[in-house]
Amino acid sequence: MLHDAVQDPTGPRLEVVYNSVKPDLLQNEAQAIVRGKMGTDGRFYADELLLKCPSRYEEEVPNQAGD
Repeated sequence: MLHDAVQDPTGPRLEVVYNSVKPDLLQNEAQAIVRGKMGTDGRFYADELLLKCPSRYEEEVPNQAGD
């Protein structure tokens, strides 16, 4: 579903403004959680950005399950 939303140029968009260091893992289709406030100008001003990186943890699951 995320892939389809990113690929659809007619889909709704929300501009997020984040004025801090951009995480290295932030790439196309990266899932992110942002916390902040909606501005009167229609932009979302984030003061916290958390990335979800499932591929990083998928490798660890088999090792943890065997313990």
